[in-house]
Amino acid sequence: TPPPPHAPPLRTLDKAVAIAPNNTDILFELAFSMEQKQEFDKAIDTYNHILDQTPYSNEAWFNIGQLYFYQEQYDKAIDAFDYAYAITPNDYQSLLQKANALFLCNRFREAADAYEEYADLTGEASNTFVLTGECYEKMSDFANAETLYRKAIDLDGNNIDALSGLCACCIELEKPEEALHYIETALRISPNNSDLWVQKAEALIYLERQKDAIECFNHALALNPSQVDALVSLG
Repeated sequence: TPPPPHAPPLRTLDKAVAIAPNNTDILFELAFSMEQKQEFDKAIDTYNHILDQTPYSNEAWFNIGQLYFYQEQYDKAIDAFDYAYAITPNDYQSLLQKANALFLCNRFREAADAYEEYADLTGEASNTFVLTGECYEKMSDFANAETLYRKAIDLDGNNIDALSGLCACCIELEKPEEALHYIETALRISPNNSDLWVQKAEALIYLERQKDAIECFNHALALNPSQVDALVSLG
């Protein structure tokens, strides 16, 4: 007898697993349902059971990596993405997610290497230049970060993240006029971005244009009353 329409999917899948406990198709469906219910630990256990049957399952390793990533367990996510990428060397999404996890656990040098490898293999250079630039910026290597942001701009002049990154690097490298140029370019593209108005204010402060900076901070707060950086700087 089929279950009623309102029966939870997991109940049906649990019955299927009881009948065929090693059927990986059913186990994948079960793990996916657990993910949807945010039962992440149970989903990971299910994917590990799949790996007991098929240890070289790229999909299972990648999904485990994603679940650890969601839970901010980045070291475990990196290991899982590493396995997925080793099993399927053209699985560039695993490589990208590994790079993201490395960045988020402050392993910036390794993250930069992974982003560069991803760019070389996929040709997706513009955004990857930005991601790699952010790694160098976090390592306080502002000169290399600036070079990478410029490469991104050469490919896409409307890349807001690259323009914002260039502004930040130019401020650190004591080039406030250039910083102001880049952030004004970004604001022409995205005039309602409160973060960009804060950056413009910071560039103006370096140029000793405090009154103009105050106007920018106030404009940022008009766009976003919870803009903490603007509030602190105004104070």
